[in-house]
Amino acid sequence: MITNTQDLKKILINKGIKPSYIRLKILEYLITKENHPTVDEIYQELKQIFPTLSKTTIYLNLNLFVKHNIVKSFNMDNNEQRFDFIKQEHINFFCEKCKKVYDIPVNEIKIEYQNNEHKIKETVLYLKGICKECFQFS
Repeated sequence: MITNTQDLKKILINKGIKPSYIRLKILEYLITKENHPTVDEIYQELKQIFPTLSKTTIYLNLNLFVKHNIVKSFNMDNNEQRFDFIKQEHINFFCEKCKKVYDIPVNEIKIEYQNNEHKIKETVLYLKGICKECFQFS
């Protein structure tokens, strides 16, 4: 797992992004927590380190990460925007009970769609159900 500052800096520099301290902390949070957080969840955690931090700062930096393909942004059932560090191809699984999002690794996803009228840039797919922890206590 990438956790040291030098590795975090390399990720940003390789994408042409200046590695400011706040950007490094946001990226570190995304990599180490793996909880597919919302802007508010990141804000609640990082405001303890940066008392003057704003949600706008987090949102702008996350959008920069999305633009440079470091992070994916997606919405689940409740239209809550979440962010996910791109480490491997996976499908997101949303638990309807506990509202957690889990990564389900996939070796290869192949979806073919042929139509001259559309240009597909991205396929968005997620699974929804009850996670094994919640299912055990049902």
